[in-house]
Amino acid sequence: MTRGTSEAFVDNLKHLNAKERDHLMRLAYLGEGAKYEESRVFISAELDRLLRRLELGERFSLSESATCVFAGMDYHLDWLFAALSAAVVNPGWRPTGDSLPPVPMEPFEVVDGIKPLYTDFRPVTGSQEDIDLLVVYSDGARLLVLVIEAKGSAKFDKVQLARKLIRLDRILVRSGMLANDRPQIDFRFVLAAPKSSKPKESSCVEYAKSLPPPRSGTDKFRLIREALENLQSGIGDGVNFLELDCFPKTPYAVTRLPEGDAFSHWTWKPRR
Repeated sequence: MTRGTSEAFVDNLKHLNAKERDHLMRLAYLGEGAKYEESRVFISAELDRLLRRLELGERFSLSESATCVFAGMDYHLDWLFAALSAAVVNPGWRPTGDSLPPVPMEPFEVVDGIKPLYTDFRPVTGSQEDIDLLVVYSDGARLLVLVIEAKGSAKFDKVQLARKLIRLDRILVRSGMLANDRPQIDFRFVLAAPKSSKPKESSCVEYAKSLPPPRSGTDKFRLIREALENLQSGIGDGVNFLELDCFPKTPYAVTRLPEGDAFSHWTWKPRR
């Protein structure tokens, strides 16, 4: 991936970021109200400090000169693929207000008796499946893209995690990014949660593989299991864990209480 392609990728990420919540939170928490194309502030100094402390391995370590050039909350996987593939295919292209020529979607074969949730892992699905936080650093020579999945009171859902790892792998492969000068851009998957939610497995992929065993009849996780065995990009290797000390220690939920056939009361209930 050339320097021009890297810059096009970051520009594309911005052009596709239509998540109003992200822009509102940047204004609310960072006080960043500049025009988005001109913005230079994407994350807080505290988050920047914590991300730099992650043990990502020597190859992925952040140099002192590296700066955050993009961050997007709830960033759709469809958008990520579009940003990558457009940058790889035509790094000189810039949006002019017109639509790009249609790009064929990969074919999808419906599996009888199994929901697409367990079978459709295409780079573009038309769904709102997203990344909780996408953070991109640049040191002028290369990009480091941190794909962050966060949980609070709940544990990481293995099906959800498996789907994202599979789709991310296919996004990186199908976009052509791996066929280019790979050292110019690297992706690392990061889990963010209270310490108690850190997986004990050696990698995110191994954690995602520990799905419930097949019951009698159809194994709805069969294609997920097969796909996890054939990841090509290295996404999900290791457990890069960002501990969320800031999450409430005793979170509560509001729950309704039934009486007969109807709910007649509500109460506070500790989350488990």
